[in-house]
Amino acid sequence: MLRKLNDLRGFTIAATDGEIGSVDDFYFDDQSWEIRYVVVDTGPWILGRRVLISAVVMEAPQWESEILPVRLTKDQVENSPDIDLDAPISRQHEISLHRHYGWSGYWYAAPTMTTPIGGMYTTPVPPTAVLPAEEEMTAHTEEQGDPNLRSMREVLGYNIQATDDPIGHVDDLFAGEEDWRIRYLLIDTRNWLPGRKVLVAVDWIDHIDWTAEDLFVSITREQVEGSPEYNPQEPLTRHYERDLYGYYNFPGYWF
Repeated sequence: MLRKLNDLRGFTIAATDGEIGSVDDFYFDDQSWEIRYVVVDTGPWILGRRVLISAVVMEAPQWESEILPVRLTKDQVENSPDIDLDAPISRQHEISLHRHYGWSGYWYAAPTMTTPIGGMYTTPVPPTAVLPAEEEMTAHTEEQGDPNLRSMREVLGYNIQATDDPIGHVDDLFAGEEDWRIRYLLIDTRNWLPGRKVLVAVDWIDHIDWTAEDLFVSITREQVEGSPEYNPQEPLTRHYERDLYGYYNFPGYWF
């Protein structure tokens, strides 16, 4: 089921042996739109500290009790590497984090015995291995950080530019709680269509100007105005998604 990420902010993070804090933010990959980490404010357990937890250990949110369970212990989190989340996250920081928890690195795909590379078959690379090329990339990204990791809170408020005119700004993001992949931007059109919010799929994004905080989509303002009405008070259903994709004449991501 698709949920608004802003609705998860403040949820209690429950490790296997107790509470460790609350949801503060999410980091996602701006190429695949997959959520990579949840940012956890560990107060009041550990005051003044925020930690990153990979989406691979996040379980389905418990909406009634406002709890997000994670498959970690309090001891693992307490002894995790300190990362300055006010600065760009470097690949070296990610490697340290993944080594601590024993997580596989998402930034490279380990080849299998059935994966041909250059006409030959190779042996799988252990998930914890750091490849030579990766070591070089680590040195390069030590200061500038991973250019593909973006904060949800950073993107909120970005301007949305249709092919002809602006249509509003990002009000929220929708992600699946099964795969933690962002599927839609919730757009507030109050400066153009007062009292209305619309959904734009991330598949329809043409490009993003991260410096100017502008996001360009391959649909027109007129199309947005006539798009199927979205009701923020109702769950986002597959029936509505089909109507939305059909209206814009785009193939659905679920096929």
